[in-house]
Amino acid sequence: QEAGDDLGLTLIEKSNAIIVDAISSSGKFANTDLKVGCEILSINGHRIRNPQSFYRMTKDAVGKIVIKSSIGTSPPGTLYRVVKKKHMVVLGRKSDLSNTVNELGISFESTDGLIRVKEVSEYFSESISKGDICLSIDGEVCHSLRKTVNSFSLANGAVALLIFPMLDMWKGMAELMVDKKYSREWNGAECELLEEGGDSHAISLKVDEKTGLCSIEGDEMNNINISNMNSMIKQVLGVLKDAIQASRPLSRGNSTKTSSLSPDSTRYSASTAGKAIKNQSDVYKRAVAKLEKMREDGLLSSKDYDAAMKTFKG
Repeated sequence: QEAGDDLGLTLIEKSNAIIVDAISSSGKFANTDLKVGCEILSINGHRIRNPQSFYRMTKDAVGKIVIKSSIGTSPPGTLYRVVKKKHMVVLGRKSDLSNTVNELGISFESTDGLIRVKEVSEYFSESISKGDICLSIDGEVCHSLRKTVNSFSLANGAVALLIFPMLDMWKGMAELMVDKKYSREWNGAECELLEEGGDSHAISLKVDEKTGLCSIEGDEMNNINISNMNSMIKQVLGVLKDAIQASRPLSRGNSTKTSSLSPDSTRYSASTAGKAIKNQSDVYKRAVAKLEKMREDGLLSSKDYDAAMKTFKG
């Protein structure tokens, strides 16, 4: 690219994501797979932190520019995490797929049809947390432990993981279902609840990072309904599991597409990471329909339905 080239691309920052807001019909990206609503994940293998960093990197780049993006915005309650992986890793046939933190810097486990982050090294800990649910890696659906480990081990450069952050869900549940009279102090998967101005002892809300469910200690007098909270968590996890099942057929295709953005020697390309989420609107509609059916059948109160929808939407 030459200095002063107009990319014809407008970006906005929304909920910590960098979203394509407009594409000029005469710009470099006019006839590519990049569309309005796509989330920019990386450029030339480097993670994008804000629109300014994108414009700066494109301005300084020489020659070909490769952009990795989602097909659309991330589904409700999820977010993309981009980690920098230095090289591909070929695991041995006898490798323990659930204990790869030494080889890959991260390990996964399968629990009730969902892939969770089991351990994460300090190298990746800024982006990913233990207990997070991993839905896709560079567009490949995480429908099995083997598929997840293989996708991550063979990836190189900027790797995009679609994550459902469990800590965000737990905090959301606590905000929705625990009385406002309690202050909340989170330390990892444990939250201390203390009645402001009261003389009662602290209540400890603990989360099982493997099952995602909560337990509570010191609640003999305060009657925090942990059963309702766990019911809501199960419903949200059920929606995620349904989304994974609905996306299975899409994992058979190629996960990325790259196209040239201009016919001359100045070459730009855009690749899409997130084909597994292509039908996210249909999956979301099915998930909402399931919650509505539970409410109609009397299995879910209107209050719990509203809370589930608010948590799922993030």
